[in-house]
Amino acid sequence: MFYSDTATVEKARDFWELFEDHTDRLPDRKRLLVFRQKLKGREAERWWSNSSIKSFATLKVRFHNRFLSRTADELWERLYSTKRERGESVEEWGDRVTDLCDSLDYPNPQMRYQLFRRGLKNKRMLAALDSSPARDIPEACEWLMFKDMHRPVEEDDEFPDESRARTDSIKMAEDSHTQEGEPVCGRCDYKGHTRVTV
Repeated sequence: MFYSDTATVEKARDFWELFEDHTDRLPDRKRLLVFRQKLKGREAERWWSNSSIKSFATLKVRFHNRFLSRTADELWERLYSTKRERGESVEEWGDRVTDLCDSLDYPNPQMRYQLFRRGLKNKRMLAALDSSPARDIPEACEWLMFKDMHRPVEEDDEFPDESRARTDSIKMAEDSHTQEGEPVCGRCDYKGHTRVTV
């Protein structure tokens, strides 16, 4: 499976190499079908639905352009803006921050720890870390495990964007177009129509 929302360039490359090796004897049509079934995550779902890929060669180029050739700026932006997801344990969150830092060759353990803390929203976890001797991600995970706070237990105010997103039904993004020129609605992200009527 390819989880686009948490994938680093290395994970995307590993996925692609395994996928290509294991499907090399299949015809293009079946390869595309298998590929589609292996995609998970909002970013990959949107990318696939807005693309019109008819051959394996096209898929290879577009997957590389989208997921393997991310610039350092994009990775930094992703690192600084990422937060712990609902249902994600402390260890999983620590691994995700570590993977993103590794993909940027960012070795400073104190800064990694600060990025780890920044992504936590649980007030009890943050208070426990404030009173802890932890100065890096492994120590923080150990401390939270010792305090029995490592499991994904969420409070209502941790994920306010999710509750707002469920109540807000109208999105006001700009309309766009696929590479073939087909319109994509900025409100619902579906191909074939736009918010603007003529």
